[in-house]
Amino acid sequence: MIFQSTEGLAVTGAIDKNTLQRINLLLGIDSILTALPENISNQSSSISVEVK
Repeated sequence: MIFQSTEGLAVTGAIDKNTLQRINLLLGIDSILTALPENISNQSSSISVEVK
C-alpha cells in the first residue's frame, strides 16, 4: 500500500491500524491547511490535535 501526501512523501509497507489513523490524521490536517484562504494560512497559527 502506498500513501502519498501533497508534500510528495510516500509511506509504503505493512501498515497497522494505529499507523493508518496517524496517516489519515496527517492527510486531514494537510487538506484543511490547503483549503484555508491565503490571508489566513499566511498568518502564524497553531493547530492542536487531541488523540484519544
